[in-house]
This record gives sequence, structure tokens and C-alpha cells, in this order.
Amino acid sequence: MKIFKRALAVFFILTVIALAWFYVYIQMNGKQLVEENLSRVFNRPVTTKHVQGLFPLGIMLDELQVEGLLSAQSVRIHLGFPVISDKQLVIGSLHIEDVAVLVESGNGKFRLGRQTAPPESETATPKAASSPASARPAMIQGILIYYLEVDKGRVEFLEPFFSAEYQVGLKDFSLKAQSVSYPIKPIRTRFNFNALIESGNPGLAESRVEGSGWANFVKRNMDGKLQVSDPQGKTWLSVDLKSESNDMAVEGKIDLSQMAGVQAETSKGSIQDFVIGALQSSGLKVGLNFSFKTKMDDFHIEPVSLTGKIEYEEKPGIPRGEELKEIGKSVEEFGKQFYQERMTQPAANALPGAGLEGVNAEVVK
Repeated sequence: MKIFKRALAVFFILTVIALAWFYVYIQMNGKQLVEENLSRVFNRPVTTKHVQGLFPLGIMLDELQVEGLLSAQSVRIHLGFPVISDKQLVIGSLHIEDVAVLVESGNGKFRLGRQTAPPESETATPKAASSPASARPAMIQGILIYYLEVDKGRVEFLEPFFSAEYQVGLKDFSLKAQSVSYPIKPIRTRFNFNALIESGNPGLAESRVEGSGWANFVKRNMDGKLQVSDPQGKTWLSVDLKSESNDMAVEGKIDLSQMAGVQAETSKGSIQDFVIGALQSSGLKVGLNFSFKTKMDDFHIEPVSLTGKIEYEEKPGIPRGEELKEIGKSVEEFGKQFYQERMTQPAANALPGAGLEGVNAEVVK
């Protein structure tokens, strides 16, 4: 019994000494250690203002900057066990606050950070070769995170999804994810996120986007759900995304009545404006189901199959005849605008219909 107590006491003393050494080492060398190793992992310059130790085995970074990728006011890291495995830093939990992330979204692809070409100047090569950090063998070449949490985030897309009118960003972004690696490894990453949409388009601004599911980004497998709601909490878009070996099937539903304001602002009324106006004044509820196939690593909206359901909701105190008059007025204005914009213009400006397949609708009273 005495031997056990002595061994326990020795273990406790050694643990205290090891933790004390860890905190002192982080206080003296943590900033340089973090900046050198993270710069090597992200392959771009990384800076932080201050590094301090956290109990029992963690560090906190203030004002972290990863050039062309992200910036964060506060990063709390609690290391896992073993701390380093297969040249990967194992992180038990990572909590990031007030972070801004850049995402490239052009040509159907999504990449974290701004893609920058490596410097080609002749003066940069001798400097890199003589750097002590580059001469040492890499102790850490990647990061494995068991649990990731992001609060108060902002996501900026460097390219618009479809056109300049629909340029969006995300604010108040929150994320919870499990099994995250960088560089990306063939593991299943579970995620759950929500954010508010930033946009100059008043119909998109302040809409809430939510998503959940899992993805294996190396094997191109995914099973996720996405939905977008207006500021009043009414969902106007829901999407299921499923991918197997990079073959992605996208299925969803869009409520045209709820998304009446989600349209590009133009200098004059467009055909879409008249259609939306007719829906708003008619009491019709239009639900449109859509589906298409694409590639997970090359996302494009391919020819779309559409099916829909139209429901009529009578407004209290307004005779149906008056509603039908409003529909007639909207249709008449729609016809005039259609003739002016399309029928009197060259063939190149004909009403676009490419990309739609199997369109049908069901009217329900």
C-alpha cells in the first residue's frame, strides 16, 4: 500500500512538473512555434498576436491571421492524446470566435481561401533555403480535429454564385463539426451549421440558412440537407444533397409564394416581376419540386426536372371574382411586357427555356 501511495505521489509530482514546463515553454516559445508550424500546414503566412497556455493541456491564440484564408479574434485549442500522431497535430477540441473566412466559389468549385501563386522571384529562393525553419524536418504536417466549434463567424465568397445581383455572404455563422482534418483526409466529417445571409438583394438579406449531414471530401461522398427561411421563419427553399463517388443527386422544393421578394433588382419591371406580382395578388400558393444531377467537386446546375403543385387560398372578405380580376390584370400586363421585351427583339433575346425538362403542374382547389 505504501509503495502504491509513493508511486502515485511521484506520478503527481512529475505531472505537475511537466505541466509547469509546458506552460513556461508556451509562454516563452509558443508564438514562434505556432506561427512556424501553422505556416507550414496551411502553406501560407500565419501570424498571431499572443499565445498562452490553458489548463490542462491547451493553448489560446489572440488575433490569429492566416493570409488569404481566415482571421479570428480568439482561438482555444485543447490538445488530444497522443498530441502528435503520424505527423498530425491531434486536437481534442477547437473553439474559434469572431472568425472571417474567405471562400472561392467560381466555376462550380468551392475552395477555402484565396488561391495565390508561389513567389517566383529569384531573391525569395535563397531566403527560403537559408531559413532555419525550412531547413528543419517538419514536425507537424497536418491537423486532425475531433471536435470543432465556430461562433460569430462571417463567410465571404470571392465570386458570385450566379450573377452580381445575387452576390451573397454569411454572417452570424455558427458551426459544429466532428472529425475535421487539414489537409483533407478520407474521413467522414459530420457537420451542423446555421447563418444569416448578407446580400444587397432585399429578398435574400437576413434570410437564415441551415445545414446538417456528413461528407467525405476525398472519396466525394455526402449526405446533407439545406434549408433557407425568410426573416419570419417560413422556409422557402429546402434541398437534399446526396453524393456517391462524386456523382451527386440534388432534390429540393421551392415555395415561389414565400420567395416573392428574392429576385434581382432591375431598372424596369421584368417578366419575372410580373409573374411574382400575379402570384402575390392572386392568393395562389405555388410549390415547385426540382431535381438535377451534377458532380460534387464540380457543382453546376444541369438540366433540371420540375414538378409543381398550385393551391388556391381565398382571402377573407374578398370575393373570388375580385381575386380573378387581379389575376387577369397581372396576366394582361405580363402579356404586354412579354411582347415588348421578347417578341419585338431579335431571336438572340428569346425567352430562355433551355435547361428545363419534364415540367408539369397540378392545380388543387
